[in-house]
Amino acid sequence: MAKMNGTLILLKVEGNVIEALTTNSFESSTDMIECTSKSSGRFKEFIPGEMGATISFEGKYNDTGTGANLTMADLMGYYVAGTKVDFVMGGTTASNEIVEGEGYLSDITWDAPQNEITTFSGTIQVSGTWALDVVS
Repeated sequence: MAKMNGTLILLKVEGNVIEALTTNSFESSTDMIECTSKSSGRFKEFIPGEMGATISFEGKYNDTGTGANLTMADLMGYYVAGTKVDFVMGGTTASNEIVEGEGYLSDITWDAPQNEITTFSGTIQVSGTWALDVVS
């Protein structure tokens, strides 16, 4: 099994990398519907229901993006406008896995602690289906 450095897993929104990220993560969960009945005995039974997913991210504040990279201000613009955005999270080399789909920025935070670097964080709430694919 090949291992991969997390530094190589990027998050793109609307086709552009988010500037100065330090971490990003994809999480998906399925609602489990209880279908236990008297005939189940002592053991509960479940069936899978609806699926949902989020992508969380954190980064160092940089007010000028490199090239076409997105800054915190760009992300705030999508958030305030309620824009549905395309996202891709994953590697950039052929055959690297990626997760892709659409969603909305559901929260964004700008932290400015005394005598420390300013940071930002946020969450993309996936809306609809998402897909696991590979870079071609």
